[in-house]
Amino acid sequence: MEYSIFIDESGEREYGDKTSAYFVYNGIVIKKKDIAAIEEDVRKIKRAFFDDENVEFKSNWFRIPRERRKRYLEPYELTETALRIITKEIYRVILEAPITIIASVIDKKLMIAKYKERAFNPSSFAYELLMERFQFYLKSVDGYGKVIMDDISGKTPKGHHYKQLINKLHSQIYSFGTTIQKLKIDRVSKPPSFWPSTKSNLLQLTDFCAYNVFRQFRNYGKEWNDPRTKVLPLYAHLKLIIDKYHQGPGSQLRGYGIVRFPEEKGINWQIKK
Repeated sequence: MEYSIFIDESGEREYGDKTSAYFVYNGIVIKKKDIAAIEEDVRKIKRAFFDDENVEFKSNWFRIPRERRKRYLEPYELTETALRIITKEIYRVILEAPITIIASVIDKKLMIAKYKERAFNPSSFAYELLMERFQFYLKSVDGYGKVIMDDISGKTPKGHHYKQLINKLHSQIYSFGTTIQKLKIDRVSKPPSFWPSTKSNLLQLTDFCAYNVFRQFRNYGKEWNDPRTKVLPLYAHLKLIIDKYHQGPGSQLRGYGIVRFPEEKGINWQIKK
């Protein structure tokens, strides 16, 4: 069976005092045969409220008041109430879709503290972690995968193009295995395809999910790694879709649906739903 994973990011890709404390990759995993139906479900929302299938849904544009006005309210003569209804419809599609979600999170401050000058690049290592989870998932369903990422631009501080780095990294982990676990990503043979988010409603959905995971750690990052945490509080919009994230034995989210690095051992909280 062929699966695709649609990936978007949240947070800054590099280290720095003025950058985000966390970097996130979020992936929506879906069978190839189900993609067209989910794409159409989102188009139905766009036709019903905007009369425009090409309007782009972006989490930032929904959340930031000036972007809401510029992108949705004024050009389409919508009210704030209508936009809240649209938001509920977006999350309804995510909940009802035959998808599994996985995410990787880099705690940049903890990475620097633990590895110092040997600290792994946040975006590259987050990609490795996500591919490991995708590999595990594909093996569990005896499937093979394809990667579609939101198109990225820009260079690292050393002048390397991010897109080229990801392609090179994928070839390495396919052939030789990942950095720490030495896991060969042999169920995902080809490097990612980079698509503009305007061309994929699934990329637009994973954009919402990526921000929710980012906010989870910005709000409750300390609780994630605190052995005193018995019940993990959840960011409100992540809470809506938390059951779509891949879970291990005993409904274990940690290390399955969401993996954070560096990670502490011996943490065993429950999820507050």
